[in-house]
Amino acid sequence: IINIDNIDSTRPEIRFSFNPIDITDITVDVIDNESGLDVLYLPNGEEIYDVPYHFDGTLNQGTFTAIDRAGNISSKEFILNSVIIGGSSTTFVGIDGIPTEWTNKDVNLRIGAQNIVDGVDDVIVYGGYSAFRTPYMRTFGALLSFDLNELQGESSELQRNQETVIKEVVVQYNGDIDYKVIVNNDEYNDTIVIDKIDKVDPGVSVKVVGNTVEYTAFDDLSGVKNIYLPNGEIIDVGTDRQLDVTGEFVLEGDGEFTIIVEDYAGNLSEET
Repeated sequence: IINIDNIDSTRPEIRFSFNPIDITDITVDVIDNESGLDVLYLPNGEEIYDVPYHFDGTLNQGTFTAIDRAGNISSKEFILNSVIIGGSSTTFVGIDGIPTEWTNKDVNLRIGAQNIVDGVDDVIVYGGYSAFRTPYMRTFGALLSFDLNELQGESSELQRNQETVIKEVVVQYNGDIDYKVIVNNDEYNDTIVIDKIDKVDPGVSVKVVGNTVEYTAFDDLSGVKNIYLPNGEIIDVGTDRQLDVTGEFVLEGDGEFTIIVEDYAGNLSEET
């Protein structure tokens, strides 16, 4: 039987924070409570080894990638756009928390807007799902809108003043998150797509023929990543969204054995 107590299959968590006085002043941090952070790659390719790290959001936008000492990788997008709303002066609109790698956790999504001349009236976040939340929605396939407090869980306003409004929502499921920024009673509308949440454990079926074990590992969304065999061999699938992986191995003697399957979101299951 394989002991999985010392396996670090948890990806590091990348967190961004806005300076509410100057939304272009950004801090990125990486949380990894197991093997620890090895390196953080900025969108410009720079390597960072000490976090938290401060950067100018107008100069570093795109994908931030963190690797821990066990080789687990996570990525997250940071976006800061400058837009003109209603003929006003420039409004900075920042977005952080969009996962680019699979995760089995809720996604903390933050949308902030700042206009130091005209101020920001509000940032409104709401959800549009054609999703698989209820049998009713699966039957009719409708594109529906919901209050995020009911659909997504917690929703909170983090910081608001005359110049800056920052909103945060906890996204529990894949789907579209629509938002609008209001300045001088005019609107800027956009949509954020969340499609990397997988909270469902993979599975494995086993058939023993003589001393040969035939197995099929399966996963419904992110795909099978690793298969841990009882002889110590680890089958690395290599690419995500591989929903079914089959194989076999030969038993060496009688007794109990365990096969462990891990998907790309870090979910684990085992069959003994």
